[in-house]
Parts: sequence; structure tokens; C-alpha cells
Amino acid sequence: MENLKKSNIQIIKILITSLCGNVGSSILSFVIGLLILKNTNSVINFGFSQIIGPVIAILLLPILGGIVDKYNKKLIMILSQFLSIFSLLLYVVVINAYGYENLMYTYLLLVCLRISDQFLSTSFNASTINLVSKQHIQKLNSLNQLVSSASTIVAPIIAAFLLTKFTLESFVIMEIIIELITLSVILFINFEFSKSENCNDTNNEKIFEMFKEGIKFVKGRNTLIFVMVFSMTVNFIFSAISLGLPFIQIKKLFFSDYMYSMTSAIFPFGMIISAIILSVIPEIKNPIKNITRFVMLLGVYLLIFGSIFLREFSNTFYFISIVVFVLVSSFTANLINIPLSTWLVNNIEQNYQGRVFSLLNTISQLLSPVGIMIYSFLFDNVSVSVIFLLSGISVIVTCIFMPKVFKVDLQSQN
Repeated sequence: MENLKKSNIQIIKILITSLCGNVGSSILSFVIGLLILKNTNSVINFGFSQIIGPVIAILLLPILGGIVDKYNKKLIMILSQFLSIFSLLLYVVVINAYGYENLMYTYLLLVCLRISDQFLSTSFNASTINLVSKQHIQKLNSLNQLVSSASTIVAPIIAAFLLTKFTLESFVIMEIIIELITLSVILFINFEFSKSENCNDTNNEKIFEMFKEGIKFVKGRNTLIFVMVFSMTVNFIFSAISLGLPFIQIKKLFFSDYMYSMTSAIFPFGMIISAIILSVIPEIKNPIKNITRFVMLLGVYLLIFGSIFLREFSNTFYFISIVVFVLVSSFTANLINIPLSTWLVNNIEQNYQGRVFSLLNTISQLLSPVGIMIYSFLFDNVSVSVIFLLSGISVIVTCIFMPKVFKVDLQSQN
């Protein structure tokens, strides 16, 4: 009973960290993205801001996982928070002196924040097995996603409401305060709550040698290779959604800031529903098989969504269609991500988790910069309906044939 109480307190601390971090970053990301879209004449500038994340992940790949596996994960997370806070403070000084019209300053801020986020998220993922007992891992992942989704529901609405009353500088200062709160909570989280079994000493190993060992570890596991390549391909195709939805609403349908914020806020609702379900049911078996099934469903959603734009409808109809598409897609996305994360934590040796999570996160984003640039060009020059229809077909074909190419028996993956 006492252990359960301590476990619940531990989970609450983690959820507070997630809540604070997501509220601040969601508001700031929304404001920056909206300003870029509204103050430039092409989706390419917005697309460039989206490329920063995947590029940073690729550049950090040789060292990120090794550093996380070798050094104290709590210390890495604390230093990551300091980097975010320092970058935001410097950005306030710069935009106060020169204004925010020069996007180079904004891009540099996004680079620093992405570096911080890569170390923070990888350290957290690699620490999950020590943060709670093994039987509570899916519960933690589900509740963490629940809190994250709930915080992002209100963030776009708050951002759109405050955008007319506050400057970008004010939003950045708000983010600094939230980052400080997040840092203070991290200091009180116990990163040795649950002792893991497979934890070899890596103190004497060199970072690049550890990276090579991580590559060998993954190469010996066909299912991991399939998951990485499959994620990379699907993320490339789903650039159509991350770029297409903002572009359609702002540049094609000319939605108001309020309508755009409402469709953005809808996304977490589907994730909340699926996270609640996953937090109370037993751990899902055969998550690899479920990935292909649910991703194929997303491909079907893309086909249906693309067909809507074959004819002219009222903005009200388009608004409702986008809301439904976002809601269903977000519900399905959680049914993919949470069981997969739980499976990875439970099936990868802990002293390899930093490297494996780093590899998975990076490789899954490897084609995202290419996808963003290609789709940026396509949305400026090709019919929206054609783009979504072809993307949906590509997703379905990938789900059918890629498991066969990699000779993965989906029935035997538990």
C-alpha cells in the first residue's frame, strides 16, 4: 500500500512536469507558427521551421543516445532545461532590440529549443523503466499522454485570445517562467524509484563506440529495423497533414485565427479519449501488428479527407470535416504510440535504451525534411485533393507490403 502511494506521488510529479512543459511550448509554438504563416507569402517559410526538428535529430544521432546511456539522466534533463531558459532569455533581448521580422532569430531559437527537447525526451524515455514499477509503465505513458493532450487543448485557444493583447516578447517571457517551474519539479523526481535488471556499466566506454554498439544491437533485431523504417516512411507521407492542414485553413479557406485555433485545439481530444482507455486496460498484446492496422486506418482517413476537396463546399462544411478528420486521426495515433512505447521500454535492455530511442526517434524523422520540402512545393502548385488522395494510397500500400519486405511475422510479435 505504501509503495502504491509512493508510485502515485511519483506519477503526479511526472505529470506536473509534462503539464507545465506542454502548456508553455504549445502556446509559443502556435504563436510562432501563426506569425510565420501570416507574415510570409509562401508555406515554404513555415515548412522550413518544421524541418529544424528532424535536422537537429539527425545531427545529434551519433552522440545523443550514448550521452544519455552513459551519464546521469536527471542531470541531462536539468541541463536541457537550462539551455531552453537561456535561449529564451537571449531571444527576448534580441527581438526587443531588433524586432521579430528577421526570421533567422526565430529559427535559431527553434534550433536551441529542439536540441534541449531531444536530450530531455530521450532521457525521459530511457528513464521510464526506473521512474515507476514495470506494471505501471503503460499507465504512466497513457496518463502522460493524457495530460499532454489536455494541456494542448487550451493552449491554441489561449494563444489566439492573447495574441491580440500581448506581444511575442510577452509570450516568450511566459514560456521562461513555465520552464523554470518545470525545472523545479524535475529536481524532486526520483529517478531511481524502480531498480532495473539489465544495467551494465558504461562509464569507461567512449560515446562513439557506444553509438556503434547501439547500431549493432538494432541490426540484430529485425522487428526494430522494421519499426524504424516503417516509421520513417509513414512520417514522410504524413508531412501532408502537418503542413497541409495549416496551409489549407490559413491560405486556401482563409479561416479566422479563432477557427484555426479551434481546429488545432480539437487534436488532443481524440488523444485524451484513447489515453484514458489505455490507462485502465491491461497492456496491449502484439503492438507491432496494431501499428500496421491503425496506420492503414489513417491512410483510409486521408483518402476520405482528400475526396472532400474534389468539390466546392461551404467553409462551415470544410470546418466540420477538418474537425472530424483531426479528432479521428488523433484518437488513432495514440493507439499506435502508447503501446509501442510500452513495448520498447519492456523489451530493450536499459543500458541500450538511450541509443535505441535516439535511433528510433531520429530515423523515424529522417525523411521528414525531404517530405516537408516536397509537400511545401506541392501545396503551392498542386491540387489539395490530389495530394491527400495520393498520400492515402501510399500509406495503405506501405502497410500492406513493408512487413513482407522485411519478413516480419506480425502474428508472433508480442
